[in-house]
Amino acid sequence: MKFYDCRLRYGVLINERPYTPCDGMCELLGAMGRAGLSGGLVYNFMADGLGVNPGNDALLADLAEQKRDRPEFELYGAYTILPSCTDETVPPGELPRYMKKNNFGAIRMNPAAHRYLSSPYVLGDYLQTASDKQIPVMLDAGVVNYDTGMTLAQADNYLKDFPNLTAILYYDNVWPNDRFIRPMLKQYKNLYMNTANFVTDGQFEECLDKFGDDRFLHGSSFPTMYMGCNILPIVHAEIPETSKVKIAGENFLRLIKGWQA
Repeated sequence: MKFYDCRLRYGVLINERPYTPCDGMCELLGAMGRAGLSGGLVYNFMADGLGVNPGNDALLADLAEQKRDRPEFELYGAYTILPSCTDETVPPGELPRYMKKNNFGAIRMNPAAHRYLSSPYVLGDYLQTASDKQIPVMLDAGVVNYDTGMTLAQADNYLKDFPNLTAILYYDNVWPNDRFIRPMLKQYKNLYMNTANFVTDGQFEECLDKFGDDRFLHGSSFPTMYMGCNILPIVHAEIPETSKVKIAGENFLRLIKGWQA
C-alpha cells in the first residue's frame, strides 16, 4: 500500500515555528522517506510569508530538482493564486497548461495572508476555470495560526458559488470534526476531505458508510502535525482493504493527475 500526503508544507516561516519544520526540499524528502510516504501535494511557506511569486518560483525550482534527482518521490505542487485583476500570477486562461507543464497539481489561495477579500467573485475567474477543468482547489480552513487561508464558513461560501468545484477541504483544528464536515460532504458532491484529524473511534467506518470510499485523502498537514501520523488509523480501520488503498493514495492520484489542461 502506497501512502501519499495531500497537505505538506516546507520552507521558513517568519513569525512562527511549527513542531518539526523542514526548511528545504531536501529535508522534506528525507522526512517523507522516514515516514514511508511515496509522494504528496506540497507548497512552500514562502508564498505566504515573503511573497506569492517568490514562493511559487521557489516551489517550481524545487520540484524540477526533485524530479531530476529524487524521482522515486511523486510530488506535486500547489500553485498559489491572487486576484487576476492585479496581474501578479499566471492568468486563469493560461494556468491549466502552465500547471501541467510544471508539475503543479492543485490551486491554493490564502486571503488572510495576501490581503484580499475572501469572497467568491474576487477569484471567480480562477475558480470557474478550475471548476470547468476539474482542477483541485485547496480550501484551507485548517489550523488557526500562521497559515490558515480562510474560515470554514468562507470555504462554504466558495462552494455555494461554485458547487461543482473539485475541492479538497482541510479542517484540522477541531476534534471531533464530524458535525462540521459531514453536512458539507453531503451538500457538495465534488468535495474531498483531508483525513489528518480522523482520530475518533469508528470515524472512518461511519464516514465511508455514508459517503463511500472515493472522497477521503490521507494527509498529515505537516509540519503542524507529524508526518505519517495518520497512517496507522487507516491501516487498522475496520474497512475493506480496497478502501484503505484508495484513501492511502489512489484517490489523491486520481484527483491530482486526472484533470486535463
